[in-house]
Amino acid sequence: MKNLKSKSVFVAVVLVSFLAAFNHASLAQSDAAPVDLVKKIMDSTAKDQLYPVMEETANLYFKQNKFKEFAELLESLRTKRPNMNAVIDYYVALCRYTHLKYLEQSQNWEEYFANGNSYRQQTVSLAKNSIDGLAADDSISLRARLLLWQFYNDQQDILREAALADLMAVTRELAQKSPEIPLIKAVADQLLSGGEKAKSREVYKIYVNKLITSQISDSELKNTADKFYKEGNLELAQVIYDACIENVLKAPAPEKAIPFLEEVARSFVYSDKQISDPDYAEKVFKKIEEIGGSDALGEDLLYLRAYSLEKSKDYRSASEIYIKFLGKFPSSAYADIAGYKSGMILAYALGDLDSAKKYFDKLSQKSPANSASISALYQLGLLNQWQGESEKAKGYYAALLEKAQGGFSEIVSLAQARSKEIETAKPIEYNLKMFLDASFKTPAQPAGASQVELKAAPFKAKIAEEFKLSSKVYTGESGCFQVEVQHLWSGNTGKFAPSSGQADFSTQYVDSGIKEINLVVVGPSGVIGRNFELLDVE
Repeated sequence: MKNLKSKSVFVAVVLVSFLAAFNHASLAQSDAAPVDLVKKIMDSTAKDQLYPVMEETANLYFKQNKFKEFAELLESLRTKRPNMNAVIDYYVALCRYTHLKYLEQSQNWEEYFANGNSYRQQTVSLAKNSIDGLAADDSISLRARLLLWQFYNDQQDILREAALADLMAVTRELAQKSPEIPLIKAVADQLLSGGEKAKSREVYKIYVNKLITSQISDSELKNTADKFYKEGNLELAQVIYDACIENVLKAPAPEKAIPFLEEVARSFVYSDKQISDPDYAEKVFKKIEEIGGSDALGEDLLYLRAYSLEKSKDYRSASEIYIKFLGKFPSSAYADIAGYKSGMILAYALGDLDSAKKYFDKLSQKSPANSASISALYQLGLLNQWQGESEKAKGYYAALLEKAQGGFSEIVSLAQARSKEIETAKPIEYNLKMFLDASFKTPAQPAGASQVELKAAPFKAKIAEEFKLSSKVYTGESGCFQVEVQHLWSGNTGKFAPSSGQADFSTQYVDSGIKEINLVVVGPSGVIGRNFELLDVE
């Protein structure tokens, strides 16, 4: 590979055999002509000339699903350029691997089963040949190692761990010796898509360090992070944002970095409408507090922080931030919502009934009534009814009906049903009682337990827009899906009343406010778990 001198006498021979094997007119006219690419391959005298044109040629064939034709071309090149054997081995291996993927995706099972074993064997053997025939710091050698790991990882082969270790070692070595920045990113991308999140993040850091040492400016670095964020590559975006944050914190006045940090945090808080990562957002919020103090966040961002924590199921942290928000911004337009959510989280996520009642009680005294104060009255009535305090419960339900004045139809309907239960000496509706028992009786079932996963999409919508609720149930012992179970739905389920046989359903609401959806899952041996969601209807 040190001398890739062309043999012009062979060019015509290769082109003739190539044209006989492949009708290049089928390719898009905008693509480079295959004849020209072959000539470039034959004329290449160094790696920096050969490797880009080989990659361009491979992409051209793969784009048109011309795998057999590409393999034939490579074999014809092998006889004319034996000093290219290690490179050709890699591209034949890549061709076989990509062809297998295509056959799987297109469900061409006849060819898949006819040639699959041969293609798999060639993928492994030729990738190894390429690795053996090239120096470890050669970029094709790294590509071959990446291909070998991808293959083993796809097959769940025991050799994937050894292949991964080898890939990581060579990636680190190549990063020190080579300017191949895009290739390092490609390795990280494939590691991420292959489920190796920690390893991909390590390689992304190597990639970012290479970017920084290439003298990229702070603004260019931020633009790069923004680009990858918009593309949905959050892992890489976060690594670059971390580098940007580190740079701005080195400035003489680090507090000037707060607007930038707020922008980053706002990008990653939970959202129904864009990609998000609440955990990363929380990391940035904590960094803002380290710089600017515990009161650094303004009204809007402090509420967003609590909301993001709530939707990511970090209920204890969400409760702390909602309570902090209420103390700092008691007159905020968000205050009543934050107060109601504080009560709901304290009661149904954290099991602190006494503290929850204090927040509900304060809200219940609001005048004029709003959805939060009406809902708080219902919760006070419900909790007292469950505790056997029927007279107190009746009082709260009566106050609710009086303050509602013909509005808040969904909560009014629930309050009327509970009042009738008390008047007729009947127990609380079965599903709802099961949820309350599971929430508060010892031993209580913690909300968000791994046994019962409950998701809403979206969490926030307008009146009459559809919410979709879905659940998954896992046994504590094996993590396997539990089949023979009952789904006991309760709370404010809106226009739709799901049956116990439904693991998911869709619904709509006619009133604005915070709507709670409760779920208890029961199996043959009793309660498996419970969960709840808070939906925001505007």
